[in-house]
Amino acid sequence: MDGIDDKLTTISNTNDEGQTFNLFKFATTCIDDESSAWLASYGDVNTYDFAANRPILMNGFVHNAEGYAKSCVASNACSGQFTDTAGQRTMGYYDQGFLNYYYYMASQFALSDRWFSPVSTYTADNRIATLTGGTTQGLVYTPGDDGLPQLNIANIFEELDQNNVSWKLYFTVTQGFCADPDDCTDPGSKLPATDFLSLSYSTKYVYENPSGAQCVAPTQPSSIVGDTTNSYCIDPSHIAPISQFFTDLGNNALAKVCFRFPRGHGMFLHPFVGVFARGARFDQVQQKLAGEDQAAGGVQVAAHALGKDAHAGDDVGHACEQIIGEDRRIGQDDALDRAM
Repeated sequence: MDGIDDKLTTISNTNDEGQTFNLFKFATTCIDDESSAWLASYGDVNTYDFAANRPILMNGFVHNAEGYAKSCVASNACSGQFTDTAGQRTMGYYDQGFLNYYYYMASQFALSDRWFSPVSTYTADNRIATLTGGTTQGLVYTPGDDGLPQLNIANIFEELDQNNVSWKLYFTVTQGFCADPDDCTDPGSKLPATDFLSLSYSTKYVYENPSGAQCVAPTQPSSIVGDTTNSYCIDPSHIAPISQFFTDLGNNALAKVCFRFPRGHGMFLHPFVGVFARGARFDQVQQKLAGEDQAAGGVQVAAHALGKDAHAGDDVGHACEQIIGEDRRIGQDDALDRAM
C-alpha cells in the first residue's frame, strides 16, 4: 500500500475493551469476515456520532469489526468462522507479496483511488446513481425493500441507444445466486443479477414472464440463456451470461461498451471468501482482454467510467472501449445493526 510506511505507528483504532491496534501487514489471505453494510461504513467515520456535521475521526473500524464478529458468533447467522472477536483484522493490509497480480495491473493501468459514493446510503442505490449519472430520485433504501416500482430515470444504457452506440451487459449469476439458471427453483431467482433491473428502461431488454406469453421483440424466451423454464424474456444481444463474453471476444463480436455485473457477498469485497476465489474470474477476463489488446491495438479498461460523451465513431479495433464492473453485495445488515 503506497504511502503507508510512515503511518504504521501513527494510525490506530481502539476496541470496546480499550485494546489499541495499529496498522499491520497480514500474514495470510484468509481472515474473518467483516461487514460492508452502509451503517458500518457510517460508523467507521465516527464511532458513536452519526450527525451530518460529525467530526471525521475514522475511529470506528475496530469497533465495528469487533461488534460484527461478536454478533455473528452469538447469533450463528453469518457465514464463516470468527477467530478475531477483538476487531484487530480491520487494521490489516496486503502488499504486493499477496496481491502481485493486482499490483502489476495497477502499475500498468490508471486507477480511480479517489472515488466517493454519490449517495450516503446502501450499495444498490449507489450503483443506480452510477448508472444514471448521479441520481436515484430520492431512493435511499435497497430497491425491493421499499415496495416501490422500477425507477424511471434516464441512464447510460438509454444514452448509448440514443447515440447508436452498441452495448452489452454480462451477468455472472442469477438473482438466486445460480451460475446455471437450471440450479434455481424459484422462477424469480432466475433473472440476471444486475442493478440494471432496478430501472424501468431495463424492461425493454429483460422482464419476468410468468404467464408464458409471447416475448416482445427484441426479447426472446429465457431458454436462450439457459433457463429451460422460460420464466422471463431477454434480449441476448444486450444481456448475456459471462460465458458469452469469452465467446464474443473469440468471435471479434464485442460491443462498443461492455458492462460486467458480478454479484455476491464475497466476490468483490471480502478476503475471507478468498482473494483468489474472486480474483480468478477477474484475472481470466483481464488476461483475455490483454491478449485482445495486443491483437486489436487497443482496449481501455475503465471502472465506473460512465460518461455521456460516448461517440459511435471512436472505434478502437473490435474490442470493448470500456469494461464497467459493478458488484451488488449481499451483506449481513441485520447482524451489523445488532452489533452497532
